Amino acid sequence: YYNISVSFMEGLSGLTVWANDSVGNVNSSYFEFIFDHNYPVITLLTPQNASITNANLIEIDVVDTTLESIWYNNGSGNYSLNLPYEIDCSFYEGNYSILVWANDTIGRVSFKYFEFTFDHIKPVISLLSPANNTVTDTMWVNVSVSDLTLHTVWYSWDGGVTNNSIWDGYYNISVSFMEGLSGLTVWANDSVGN
Repeated sequence: YYNISVSFMEGLSGLTVWANDSVGNVNSSYFEFIFDHNYPVITLLTPQNASITNANLIEIDVVDTTLESIWYNNGSGNYSLNLPYEIDCSFYEGNYSILVWANDTIGRVSFKYFEFTFDHIKPVISLLSPANNTVTDTMWVNVSVSDLTLHTVWYSWDGGVTNNSIWDGYYNISVSFMEGLSGLTVWANDSVGN
């Protein structure tokens, strides 16, 4: 037998070996090999790692010459991934860590760790006092606004002609009312646009 030393590139390679004997008989054989020198490469496509997001999918790309399987853990168990490598996160709310693994047929395993803050819920606006549709002589309206990633709160007494921003956790709004029916509109958005 003969040892042949050849440096092959990553991927499919072919090798033809010829032999002849002293009376001129010639024979050849062709062999194919898949060379895999590298570990699987896992890349996060969307959303951005360590971001606050309202994304419904986590999109992953995995590259390897002899890729065998991909799986992930979101804290509640291991789950297989198939093409396209997407994780449904439409029901996630709050902070989540995702660990993604990939292995190839040679047994090389890679993993990547990703963190996200998911916010799919709109801010909640509640009137604390005075009660809605009541007669009152107070000049204060107390409103509660809550959200996981609250960004901005603003209000208007005049149908949106004049908007006033407020920034505290509980919102006491002071205004001089005219006698009669008055209306207050309060808006809130969070850092992902809900």
